[in-house]
Amino acid sequence: MEQYLSRRNIIIGSIISLIIAGLTYSFIKNRNIQYELEDSSSLNKSPINQIDDYDESIISNFSEALKKATKNIYKLNSRSSETPEQISIKNNLFRKEINVKRIIIDSKEIHNLNNYNTSNYTIDLINKNGLNKGTIGRITNIINFKLIQCIIPTPPWNVTNNNYKIIINYNGSDTTISLTKDKLYTNDELATELKSKLTPLNASFNVTYTSSKFTISVTSPAAFYFKWNTNYDINKSYAYKLFGFEMKDYSSSSSVTSDNIPDSTQYHIDLVIPQLPPKNTIASLNNRNTLERIPLNKTGDLDMVVYDNINMTPYSHFFPISLDEITIQLYDTNGSGLYECGNKDNTFVFEYVELLNTSLMDKIKI
Repeated sequence: MEQYLSRRNIIIGSIISLIIAGLTYSFIKNRNIQYELEDSSSLNKSPINQIDDYDESIISNFSEALKKATKNIYKLNSRSSETPEQISIKNNLFRKEINVKRIIIDSKEIHNLNNYNTSNYTIDLINKNGLNKGTIGRITNIINFKLIQCIIPTPPWNVTNNNYKIIINYNGSDTTISLTKDKLYTNDELATELKSKLTPLNASFNVTYTSSKFTISVTSPAAFYFKWNTNYDINKSYAYKLFGFEMKDYSSSSSVTSDNIPDSTQYHIDLVIPQLPPKNTIASLNNRNTLERIPLNKTGDLDMVVYDNINMTPYSHFFPISLDEITIQLYDTNGSGLYECGNKDNTFVFEYVELLNTSLMDKIKI
């Protein structure tokens, strides 16, 4: 308030000084004109009338100056009379320190057709190498980045690159067998498929699924055992879940029955954007900085998931970064591989916070 009063006094004093200076200048000028008029004999009007005209001019000028001074004082008073709430509203509306924006990333915009994969792709935000793309432009001073919504295809298969390999030890030696991948199996069909892959080792192998107990049993005249843990370490395959076994290397035997219910369900996937700092992601034991874990809840009869991130975690701001590109990586949470969706398209809506007042960073102590 004292600041406003000080400014008002300065302005009022300046205006009064200007008025006095103007009046003084007009008076001196009029006196000079009066002397000239007294010696003039060619003018039609009398000197007294001429002086009256100049006196009216002085009064008119003074009136205009007074009006302007009054208007300026009114404006200053109206500003100084703003309440703290009004000032806060004005600052929030017109002098924002941050800005919240949204951006859509769509796999249909993939331009690099080499190694095309809708579970691992990069979208350029700027025009690179003269290609006709990157219409959004570089995003600068980002201090937060969140998923708002996405549409992702549901998995069309339950046997993929992530679980089709199996290591079995038979007659003292390890053999890797491969199920027919990119297919959707029932539990009975899985048992039949496994038997067909074991037959070359010994035609007497038998694999059955018992629906009443939800178990899969494997028998053979000779001793054997599955090496599920070794299989995961070497092949990154979680086939043990398909058949209901534990992730361990079993002991040698002529028969084995699954410990759990066969599970070929894909429950969720992890969304990773490598360009984002770890502070903006979710830490996990798989050493991936996950932006969001997306549940694969099928939407009605559609072969897709529409996920709205309504329970979005609170903002965790990081130091400003800039993005020229955004990479989308979708990981199968059952293992370590990418999500297998048959290269069906997906789309994402992200929200990011842009720092407008970068001078705030000077006040932060690291």
